Amino acid sequence: MSVKSQKSKVKSPDRGFTTVELILVIMMIGVIAGTISLPLLAMRGRSALRSAKTDVVDLLRRAQLQASSGSYAAAWGVHFSDSTGCSLPAAKYYLYQSNSFDPASDTTDVFEMPDTVSLTGVAVGGGCDIVFSRFSGVTSASGTVTVTGDNGETRTVSINQYGRISSP
Repeated sequence: MSVKSQKSKVKSPDRGFTTVELILVIMMIGVIAGTISLPLLAMRGRSALRSAKTDVVDLLRRAQLQASSGSYAAAWGVHFSDSTGCSLPAAKYYLYQSNSFDPASDTTDVFEMPDTVSLTGVAVGGGCDIVFSRFSGVTSASGTVTVTGDNGETRTVSINQYGRISSP
């Protein structure tokens, strides 16, 4: 008998996977996906918070620049609230040209926070408005604006009486 005929008579093992092996592999993939997705979701929330804070800083600087340049011969301000009053947490903020906020006549732009972020604190002279004086760009009151993510993390933007806007 030749070697070739001996090999063909040896029974080869089954080459498929058992149900238990498939379930184990699927479970391992699920555990790995879950382990990876949690940090990615947290990173996404931090990114939205960082972006919202940057947008607030940019808008404050835009209002200050408009006021400093004497644009439309008016002071410029930012109103942080969903209404004309001061109700927080807020999902909107407004750029306006005037010494006081009037949504009917002075609003230039309306901005919305991402769904996962809200304005939770505005501590500027007892109100929700930061107004920059025409030509000088200074503000009548210093204070802070606090942006909070849905995970509880916060970012704070500070404005001093000279109009300096900072965000650590």
